[in-house]
Amino acid sequence: MLFHARAAAPPLRDLVDILWFAESNAMPHPKERLLPTGTMELIVNLLEDVVYVYDRRDLRMEILPGAIVVGAASEFMVIDTRNETCVLGVHFRPGGALPLLGELPAGEVRDQHVALAELWGAREANDLRVQLLAAPSTQEKFDVVERVLTARLTRSRERQAAVAHILQRIPRTRTITEATRDVGWSQRRLIDAFSNEVGLTPKVYGRVMRFQRVLRRVHAHAQDDVDWADIALACGYFDQSHLVRDFRAIAGITPTDYLMRRTPHQNHVPME
Repeated sequence: MLFHARAAAPPLRDLVDILWFAESNAMPHPKERLLPTGTMELIVNLLEDVVYVYDRRDLRMEILPGAIVVGAASEFMVIDTRNETCVLGVHFRPGGALPLLGELPAGEVRDQHVALAELWGAREANDLRVQLLAAPSTQEKFDVVERVLTARLTRSRERQAAVAHILQRIPRTRTITEATRDVGWSQRRLIDAFSNEVGLTPKVYGRVMRFQRVLRRVHAHAQDDVDWADIALACGYFDQSHLVRDFRAIAGITPTDYLMRRTPHQNHVPME
């Protein structure tokens, strides 16, 4: 598998975590669980102008155009691995995808895959894909997407300082009430503003961040050397059973199942 990543240049750096490009042969498994990160993603399939996604409950397939926005997720999603063997992505920081959305609140695309054409219009979405296909190198593809996103910054909404404050506090606190104490807003106002920018409520975002801390710790251990009780306490769960319940609700599998199926990419889990 060929994988390249690049940090975004200013002025996108505060909004975009990384730009990435992946090219590989078809996977032996047709589908993967994509585990939630609390952030949004722009995906452009450069192999063909289509993306297949699946309902996680019944695996019903939906066919979307080749450029999509993936909303912030509270639970796992199911993606197709067969036609996504040449893909460019933009991994946004929490709340960083506002320039993509126009007037649409990020919460409106929570747990969804949305065609970029629905947000930008068919012409602009298609132009992005055409420019990416014409760019001969990976770095030039990154340059293309940076130029396009930077041009949209002039149309973006102003971000709320209170939301940025909560984003900083959540990883270091056990309760959202504690994190919001010094903002000076009503709880409802803060939840609405946070959801509009980030796509999740503060409580759900904190839950996903705690889940991600578990994944990072699991990947630092050998398969037979995981103390789940220790990880539970270190990551902010009340006990091991709390971790197991939460993990299964988010990932759709138990921590032990995840450990057996894990790959070098902690948020991608093969499905039969």
